Amino acid sequence: MATHLPPDDHDPPEALVCPISLELMREAVMDANGHTFERASIENALRKKPGVSPLTNKRYPGGETTLTPNFAVQHMIREHLKKEGERREEEAAGAKVEQERRQAEARTALARA
Repeated sequence: MATHLPPDDHDPPEALVCPISLELMREAVMDANGHTFERASIENALRKKPGVSPLTNKRYPGGETTLTPNFAVQHMIREHLKKEGERREEEAAGAKVEQERRQAEARTALARA
C-alpha cells in the first residue's frame, strides 16, 4: 500500500504540476482528452508514441493530437509564482532581521565583557 505524504506548504497545487514531468508547468497545454500537460513534456511523449495519450496510454479519438493552450491553468501558475516570490521575499526579510538581532546581541555581550 502506497503511503502519501501531506504536501509541503510550498509545493505547488497538484493541478499546476505536469503529470509527465511532475514539475510545475510553465506552458500549460490541453490535449484532445482535456488533460493538461507542460508543452515540452507532451510534445516529447507524442514524438515517442504518436497519437497515443501519455496519461491513458490509449490512442486519441481519431488520432487527434492537437494541443491547445490552457489559459486558466497558465493564469493559476502565474499567480502561484507571484505568491511564492512574495513568500520568499518575506522569509528573506525575516532572516535578515533575525541576523541583525543576533549581531546586536553579540555586540552588547562584547560591550559588557
